[in-house]
Amino acid sequence: MTNMFEKSHYEVLVWFQNEFPDLVQSMRESDHNFDSDNVNVYHAENDVWSHTMMVFKNSEFFSEGNHHVKWAALLHDLGKPGAREVVEDRKRVRFTGHSGLSAFMAVDVLNKAGLEAEDALLVFKLISMHGELFNYITADGEIKEKVKEVFAFDRDFLRHLTHLVRADSLGRFHSDGNFSYRKVMK
Repeated sequence: MTNMFEKSHYEVLVWFQNEFPDLVQSMRESDHNFDSDNVNVYHAENDVWSHTMMVFKNSEFFSEGNHHVKWAALLHDLGKPGAREVVEDRKRVRFTGHSGLSAFMAVDVLNKAGLEAEDALLVFKLISMHGELFNYITADGEIKEKVKEVFAFDRDFLRHLTHLVRADSLGRFHSDGNFSYRKVMK
């Protein structure tokens, strides 16, 4: 088995699409939107696969050479199709628990890709926590000081997670006037 960890973004993407076509298809079929009149303001790009491709491309730009972030970006929303829930009365879709589900689904992909256990574990942790950092960002986009306390155990992990969250935050078409791309770019 070839270790895919350090392969280019392009090589990893082609490999993933060939090895896991059913996962790709389920992500293509999983919409962020309730219907065409009730669009998720944070995911106007609609399907999970389109969002994932934008996040994956951003990871190449923002984290060049960071293979952990590359893999986490590609696999961070694998669980969204399985976690998708339609909330009829609110005319919206939610994906409760998708981060954890995505992390566990990623294990098979990472094993098949031949990643070393230490690398796979870090990617698993990044995926499982990719939504957590949003709990430490204020409405105006500033990061709360508390984040330094919470992630004091591993500054390198926080750096990786920040790169992933930046790629994720910018990997979408956003129609909410309160969202500032300039703050995310800092």
